[in-house]
Amino acid sequence: MTKKVNQLEMQETYLTVSEVKQTLKISQSAAYELTHRKDFPVCRIGGSVRIPKSLFLLWLKERTYVPANLSAYFNVSI
Repeated sequence: MTKKVNQLEMQETYLTVSEVKQTLKISQSAAYELTHRKDFPVCRIGGSVRIPKSLFLLWLKERTYVPANLSAYFNVSI
């Protein structure tokens, strides 16, 4: 049975582990450790690891602490 893929899924941008490393300014081994976490979005294709960019940004946002005084200033919901 083939799963129907919607337009947004087909247009998803994927990051490499190296791009996640550069984005977060962490070591390569720390970036690979993230890919083994149960709560981290990852797509494994053969021996390659790719991270859906939109899900990565959502994962990062959910883990970002924003103090109440800044959330009001920047119109960010916590």
